[in-house]
Amino acid sequence: MEKIKYILIIGLCFACSQDFVETNPKGALASGNFWQTADDANLALTGCYDVLQENFLYSLRNMNQGSLRERENFTDNSMNGFLYQGYNNIKDGTLNPSSKDLPIERPWRALYKVVGRTNQVIANVPQIEDISDEEKNVILAQAKVIRALAYWNLMNTWDDVPLITTLLGPDEQEVPKSPAIDIYNQIVSDLEEAGAVLPQVWTGDEYGKVTSGAAYSLLAHVHLFAYGYLNVQDAAQKAADVAAKVINSGVYSLFPDYASLFTPENEDSNEIVWSVRFTAEIGGNNEEGFNHSKDTQPQAITQPLPNLVNAFYMKDGLLIDESPLYNPDAYWENRDPRWDATIVYPGEKWLDNKPEFNLIGGLKRTGYAIDKYIISDNGGIPQGTGGQDWYIIRYADVLLMRAEALIETGNTGAEVYQLIDMVRQRVDMPKIEDVEGAGLSSAQLTDILRHERRVEFAFEDTRFYDLKRWGTMQEAYERSADDKKPGGDSPILTGVEYQGERSIVLPIPQSEIDVNKALEQNPVW
Repeated sequence: MEKIKYILIIGLCFACSQDFVETNPKGALASGNFWQTADDANLALTGCYDVLQENFLYSLRNMNQGSLRERENFTDNSMNGFLYQGYNNIKDGTLNPSSKDLPIERPWRALYKVVGRTNQVIANVPQIEDISDEEKNVILAQAKVIRALAYWNLMNTWDDVPLITTLLGPDEQEVPKSPAIDIYNQIVSDLEEAGAVLPQVWTGDEYGKVTSGAAYSLLAHVHLFAYGYLNVQDAAQKAADVAAKVINSGVYSLFPDYASLFTPENEDSNEIVWSVRFTAEIGGNNEEGFNHSKDTQPQAITQPLPNLVNAFYMKDGLLIDESPLYNPDAYWENRDPRWDATIVYPGEKWLDNKPEFNLIGGLKRTGYAIDKYIISDNGGIPQGTGGQDWYIIRYADVLLMRAEALIETGNTGAEVYQLIDMVRQRVDMPKIEDVEGAGLSSAQLTDILRHERRVEFAFEDTRFYDLKRWGTMQEAYERSADDKKPGGDSPILTGVEYQGERSIVLPIPQSEIDVNKALEQNPVW
């Protein structure tokens, strides 16, 4: 797919679905003279890709937008320095369904906007006569994967949500919730069908479209998350099997330089299984720009918490309180290379022509900033814009998903070590056997695997789902509550208190319930 700004087609063919797009899951598309040609089908499919670029989903051009990517602040990894934006309120218990805070209303609406657009494609493309069945199937498969991504986000954020897979008539506008297991089953069906149809790779101008690898990798995530809905071993075996398909395809490999992986120069590497494509070559306000691409400064609105900073191992594979390499006066030295690629620390000489980094004023809450995805020289493009792609799934994730699934099925053999070691050794960290030893138990390997996921994917929007499916959110809250302000003993975040299900399931926006009388609030809210 040519990396240009996707053509917005709301005005062309989605004009009659504004209620669905902007408020609640309802509405249908007026056909008119549309849905007649292959160009119509591809234009509508482009609209499905386009909506993923929205501020409320995977873009972060404006930090006030309530992006999905801000869910890292719901965990022990980070906090939002602008307290008024509401990203910390799930941890302090002040979030409520009627709140106008950002984390719930805007992502909900944007995700159902994705559902609406993909449903239009899935319903209307089969009727187009001047397009082959093979081409129709590939278009439909792409729409199904994008819809599955939307429902995956809805399910793991809100659990039971309205499941809409058809176009709704005027008398079908009020839609109740479906159980999460039904959402899971629909996602599985969509991804299995799509994976069997989609090509393994797209080339040329079509690069960036979803592939069979993207479908199967997302399916592995969905199966792992189904621990709460299925027999754990059954879910894990399904995840292990589907991850193996991606690994055995031979399409993907780990990029050798972790730090430069998160730059425009390497966003087309073989490690990237699926990404949301962005470009800096957009005029105007660049509403689909990538906010982490800030010229001359790191991203310091979302701030890493000290417990994450301290979780990264030293180069010898030991924690800072165990390793002889650790020097508290130079704590940035001899760390896991992913530490420096992820964290900007106080006093770091981040750019040669700029002063050392230090947070100031009201933003000086943790003292740290994010380095990952930051473009230090953005070619003079204004702050808040940029062409860096957002990686939905990387090959490292596939390797660690299979390792986790194997452990859950009771398999603690050599393959588990090999999978985790591949991710470690990409950054020259020692093998498991060289530090933790051989013949480890499932519990020991689980701890290693979970640590590896945390440091490998920090600030890539995986932590919330990981903690939720592992049942370890309470421990994460306790770590957040123990974090202290720089140079002091007072807590960084006040009022942090684990509240059971309320800490892992967001409330459905009250505004959505008000306009959809069949929609009921999550029971815990």
